[in-house]
Amino acid sequence: SIYLTAHYFDIKYPQGLESGGLCHFNSYFSCDNATNSPLSNIAGIPISLFGILMGLFLLIGYIPKNEETKKQFEGTNHIILSINMFLCLALFLYSIFILKSLCPFCSLYYMLSIVAFFVFFRRSKIFALGVKPIITYGALFVLTFGSTFFYVRNIESKDDQLRMALIKQFDSYVKMPNPSQSSPYKLAQATADFADA
Repeated sequence: SIYLTAHYFDIKYPQGLESGGLCHFNSYFSCDNATNSPLSNIAGIPISLFGILMGLFLLIGYIPKNEETKKQFEGTNHIILSINMFLCLALFLYSIFILKSLCPFCSLYYMLSIVAFFVFFRRSKIFALGVKPIITYGALFVLTFGSTFFYVRNIESKDDQLRMALIKQFDSYVKMPNPSQSSPYKLAQATADFADA
């Protein structure tokens, strides 16, 4: 999920000439199609952040020492893993039938999500939301998505400023006339007269 988030920002908001990544094998097995799809983000925020949060939620579930609190986190994680698994299946089908390509890292996440769900399904009998986990996860969710939202808006604002500066610079250039004489050194020529090009 961390890699997919970094890949999303590299593709959507490149900082240099290099692009691509570890997960572009061919036209079918590529993260780029998933990254450029409409479902890759919500208001410019990559959905791979949900995967990072999912991992954090599972880790946080092991922290509490109090038995009652542990049960609340276990039940909440069980429900969240169920929702996550169904969303992963939906995205997997979307990739195959709509995008007609598979993102290797997304597929890996889908498989691990299904494994995590079945581990909980077989070992946990608790399937209920708890107040403490909802407050903890809600705060993490708001903090993560809020900060990412403002980060994305800041990048887009800088891109807009740069775009306008480049257009203004281009418009300020002196318009040069056509050359007075044609160069004798030509590799290719579309028209006999340069002015007609």
